[in-house]
Amino acid sequence: MKKSVRKKLIIIPVIVAFMLAGILIYNSIGEKVRFSSAACSDSDVISKFPDGKNPLLKGIISLTDSTGNIRNYTDKCITNNMLEENYCYILSDRNIFRKYLYYNCTGSLGSGYKCSNGACIPVNSVSCSELYSGNNIASDSSRFNIVFIGNGFRTTEDLKSAAKRVIDMDETSTTPTETTSISEKMNETISDGLMQIPVFKNNKNRFNFWYVDYTKPFTSKDPSTVWKELYNFDLINSCQDTLPNRIIPIFIYPAQGNGVGYPYASYGRYYVTLFDCIDSESSCLGGDYPNLQNGNIHELLHTIPCLGDEYGALGNYNLSKAVNYTGNLSGNGVYQYYVGNSYADCMANAPWISGGHLGNGCGVKGSIDCFSNNCTQPISYVNGIDTQPECCISGKDCGMEVGCFEGGSYADKRIWRSSSSSVLRNPYLGKLTGSQFISEWDQEIVYRVIQKGPAIGKVWKEGQNYNLDCDATIGSV
Repeated sequence: MKKSVRKKLIIIPVIVAFMLAGILIYNSIGEKVRFSSAACSDSDVISKFPDGKNPLLKGIISLTDSTGNIRNYTDKCITNNMLEENYCYILSDRNIFRKYLYYNCTGSLGSGYKCSNGACIPVNSVSCSELYSGNNIASDSSRFNIVFIGNGFRTTEDLKSAAKRVIDMDETSTTPTETTSISEKMNETISDGLMQIPVFKNNKNRFNFWYVDYTKPFTSKDPSTVWKELYNFDLINSCQDTLPNRIIPIFIYPAQGNGVGYPYASYGRYYVTLFDCIDSESSCLGGDYPNLQNGNIHELLHTIPCLGDEYGALGNYNLSKAVNYTGNLSGNGVYQYYVGNSYADCMANAPWISGGHLGNGCGVKGSIDCFSNNCTQPISYVNGIDTQPECCISGKDCGMEVGCFEGGSYADKRIWRSSSSSVLRNPYLGKLTGSQFISEWDQEIVYRVIQKGPAIGKVWKEGQNYNLDCDATIGSV
């Protein structure tokens, strides 16, 4: 007993001294895995912290044994100043450990730092947090980093809920509830979210989703106040400063009325602004929902893969006659549209036809067979099939069948698109599933953008346009 007590008297002062110095004060082997196939991954490994001992970003250690069992350990705050930082310790391929150390954020980084949400952050700052716990790998530069910044919400939990409705990683946007509140009834009618579109769902390991843990209600809900208080661009840096590629910012807030006069648009990879209609601070008009969720997806398809609008001019902009396309295609428009004078020309030469996609999306592949005889091809303006339901065979989802449909990119004639009723043409289609947003061909373009990857080694800066980073050039796949 005396020998044991003596050891404790020696160890305790050393621990205290290290704690006061603000450096490593304790190592623990923790979980130990003794299998040749065991693995350990650390989500907060970046070039500045290649060993994963990264106090600036909340991370998760995942230990996997030979049977595939996974144990996760998340960085956490022990006190307002003390961080428990997990990292992988690989002694050999048969000896892999989870270890952790303690950082005194104030002692290590200065009096201007504190511990919050599993990371050391400036006292007067906010942190960059995972939207879905355990999903992100911050060190993976091939992943797109999508960051939500929200204002007008009562709490950050409300902000997270709104962001999750848009992303819909776990298919909860359309999950019915047992309660009868207005917001939850609306939730039952909401369309699917972004990650239920097959091309995004099948490539979900290429995306990290974050949120900035800051929000406050607007001082007033009039349009001018919302414009003034929504855009806090400085908050973006709390994520950009810790990530290895240029982030894609999403501003989101509780929608008001019919949205007229309020911010809502995509500026490509620079940033996009979205609505949420279910939050308690929103006051959406009943007729606008669930179409505003479709509108959110429409704007995100402008933002992440840089797809263009597929609607025309007739019926929009107070125009009463068809407008011919006279421009030159650029960016991803080279693949998304075909410029030609006739239906036969499009059917012979459009990139989605030569790519072997004709008829896909409905019925028998290789054949356009989901349209009734009441409508002859080409189905043209105004807004195509979405204003002519009699054209679709009962029980068939002809809106996604790949063919040649005239109109797109703000013109009605001499430009062609691959489907009749993409959400990029008309978001006012009611409740949609992930497979009903865009055609198989448009998803092919998205796939190419995803495979090309994000802007590695670059950073987001206010006032700059980054659409050049998201072209789907064939050959870059």
